[in-house]
Amino acid sequence: EFRRVLFRSLIVTASVDEGWVAQLAGLRRRGIGCAVVVVDPVAHEAATRAGLGEPELTVADRAPWERDLARLRLALAELEVPCTVIQPGLPLGGQLVNAGGRALGSTR
Repeated sequence: EFRRVLFRSLIVTASVDEGWVAQLAGLRRRGIGCAVVVVDPVAHEAATRAGLGEPELTVADRAPWERDLARLRLALAELEVPCTVIQPGLPLGGQLVNAGGRALGSTR
């Protein structure tokens, strides 16, 4: 009996450039499931600035990052790759588990 073994890979990135997403399609064709964790650049920059006492991000500062993050999430959704965007100041474990109590990318 032939059984296909499915492997899982977890990509953790701060990159909001969706150029690397196309490579995930090749992994999926080979039976390798993927899930992505993105470090939210806007939220982390805002938290860093607040911690350093620097001025807040302006709408103009946020716009390019927010646009690129939206494009990245869309590209991942088109490949049906689960994605979680990590926010600063919140427990990581809680961010990686969905409302149904399932871990990011789990199939059970």
